[in-house]
Amino acid sequence: MLWRSPAEPVAGPRVVLKEEGAEVVKDVELPYPSFEMYRTIQRPEAAFSHMQEGWLSKKADLYTRRTREHLLAGQKIPAVDYLRAQYERRLFSSAVRSVLQRVDVLFLPTIPVPAIPVAQMDQEIRIEGVEVNATVSLLSLTMPFNLVGLPACSFPGGFTSNNLPVGLQVVGKAFEEATVLRIAHAYQQLTDWHRREIS
Repeated sequence: MLWRSPAEPVAGPRVVLKEEGAEVVKDVELPYPSFEMYRTIQRPEAAFSHMQEGWLSKKADLYTRRTREHLLAGQKIPAVDYLRAQYERRLFSSAVRSVLQRVDVLFLPTIPVPAIPVAQMDQEIRIEGVEVNATVSLLSLTMPFNLVGLPACSFPGGFTSNNLPVGLQVVGKAFEEATVLRIAHAYQQLTDWHRREIS
C-alpha cells in the first residue's frame, strides 16, 4: 500500500476493510517509473492514433492548444527513445508483478493531493515540500498501473479536513478485474462517501 500524502481522507479505509475481515498488511515498497518514460510511450502512441484516424489533420481546431501540442510532440519522439522506454516498462512491470505475488491487491489514493482548481493545472504545486507540476501529480498514482496494464478501479474514499473529495483506488493482479470490482463494491457498501454532496 501507498499512503503518505496530504490527500489522505478523514475516513480510515484500513479500519473499514479490517472490520470486514480483510487482512491489511504493512505498506509495500513499489518502484516508481519516471514520468519521462511514461510520456515517451504515451505521446507517440496517442499521436499515431489521432493521425491514423485523420482527426488531427482534419479537425485540429477542435483540439485544445495543450492537447494539440502533446500530439505534435509525440510525432517527434525518436524510435530509439520509444524502444528504450518500452524496455524500461518491461523491467518496471516485472517489479510490480513481483510485489503482487505477495499481496492480493494494492489499495492507495487515486491522486496524491486534494482537488486542484482547473486554472492551476499548468502550475507547480507543493507535495510534502517538493514542487511538482500539477498535471503530473494528478497522473502520478494511476500512471504506473496504466503502464503495466493491471486492472484498477477508483472510487470515492472520503473527504479532506477542508471538505474536498478524495478518491481511492484498488489495483489487482493481471486478469483479476472481478476481484478489483468486488473490493471496490464492498467498500462502497460499507461507506456512504459516494452519496455525500460537496458543500
